[in-house]
Amino acid sequence: MVVVLTHNGRALAIDCLRSLQRTTWPDVRHVLVDNASTDGTTDAVAAEFEHVEIVRSAVNRGYAGGNNLGFERALAGPCDYVMVLNDDTLVADDAIARLVNAMGDGVGAAAPLITYEMRRDLVWYAGATYDPRRPHPGRMSHYRRPVDEVPRCGLTDRFSGAAVLLSRTVIDTVGGFDDGLHFLYEDVDLSLRIRAAGLAIVFVPEAIVRHKVAMTQGGEHSPLSFYYGVRNELVVADRYAPTSRLRRTLRSSIALADFALRLRHARRRWECAKALAAGHRDYRRGHTGPWRA
Repeated sequence: MVVVLTHNGRALAIDCLRSLQRTTWPDVRHVLVDNASTDGTTDAVAAEFEHVEIVRSAVNRGYAGGNNLGFERALAGPCDYVMVLNDDTLVADDAIARLVNAMGDGVGAAAPLITYEMRRDLVWYAGATYDPRRPHPGRMSHYRRPVDEVPRCGLTDRFSGAAVLLSRTVIDTVGGFDDGLHFLYEDVDLSLRIRAAGLAIVFVPEAIVRHKVAMTQGGEHSPLSFYYGVRNELVVADRYAPTSRLRRTLRSSIALADFALRLRHARRRWECAKALAAGHRDYRRGHTGPWRA
């Protein structure tokens, strides 16, 4: 089963589904989860793709809640694996087959190589490190480096939620994404639960997905990315590396400073700065779920 999540992404979703039509893996079911779109996405998809099941949500449930709807539909029938895709991705013909072939005993998830769509020679995701005990808990490996520098298949700390293949066993065992995170770091949280269950996450560089990076959130340095980024990074770090109040305060300050440095890359710098402050404030207050802007 392939689950494509969308929100007002009609053109993106259609391009993604068209790329899936060329997959070499047989007997693939496709589900489009629509997070309360108002741009005619579901009508356009229904008109072009008769085989695609459409799950409509009356409200925008975010990345976590939307994909969990897709999991419910997938697991209601026969299904060994669930491929999670952002609508702003394009999948190589053999990517799903390569990911399925990498799913052996003890493997809970297989992550593809993700490149930029506009610069297919550059890496966006090629595995990632994540250690919630560290002040800077994680980094994507080989980020914005040439594709030909990517190492062979191996284990990785976490997958990217833009594109990943999950086994049914994983979802049955550890559950889906955390609705409370809503957007960003749900993939980190689920990755850590998978590893805590004794299952591995493998990176498969031969499986290629192209990513129109952050098209659905207004750019890689959008207000949404600053709000949910700082809030959820700290929520997840506290969850998996609890520590003293003093150390939490230090970790919080370091994260805030790290995100503040990223403001120099933002086009809407003032809006992003306000979103960053709001995310840090809501973390301190213990607020999760959708941003109450």
